[in-house]
Amino acid sequence: SFGLVRVYMRTLGLKLHEQNFLNQPDDIHYLTLEEIDKLLSAQFVLDTPKDLIALRKSQYQKWQSVLLPGHIKASVPLRPEAEYATPATETSIFLSGLGCCPGDVVGEVVVIHHPSQGADLHGKILVAPYTDPGWTPLFSPLAGLIVEHGSMLSHAAIIARELQIPTIVGVAQATIRLRTGMRVRINSTLGKIEILDKGSHDGIAKFNER
Repeated sequence: SFGLVRVYMRTLGLKLHEQNFLNQPDDIHYLTLEEIDKLLSAQFVLDTPKDLIALRKSQYQKWQSVLLPGHIKASVPLRPEAEYATPATETSIFLSGLGCCPGDVVGEVVVIHHPSQGADLHGKILVAPYTDPGWTPLFSPLAGLIVEHGSMLSHAAIIARELQIPTIVGVAQATIRLRTGMRVRINSTLGKIEILDKGSHDGIAKFNER
């Protein structure tokens, strides 16, 4: 269903682009269904939605830079506090999260913020803010996967289990604390990530294992 709707929307985007309503076909994704319907029926309140789309693109870029919390506490805990993944401190050489496909692997980190970024991922450990179906083609050559946001039922967790890729999700600020080229060890059974090329981290006490 997702694929069919996407093809339909891209076809509409191409039609509106040919009529000079859009700068490019994919700009249609910045309009609501109601706005698209009015545009197709010539009832749109503006002569062109290009300025509105430019404004929404600008706002979207600002949202991308917003750092979201690793977890949210309810007024009444849904489960014991001890079960929540513990975010690492700035000086930790251990990071932790939710292991969703068991395994133990050592490898080089590649940090990517968007699936369109070109990178050699063969045998590497991908670090991403989140994943969705657009990221799936990147998974096959991976040795491991670390994701900032996600749960046992997230896209990353489901695909990783299918492909048997050791994966940890819900790792707070992973794309900030890990850098491309670092060597790390991930134990996705325990949900632990150990930074092996410590560099400036030498002499810092390790994160206490629970």
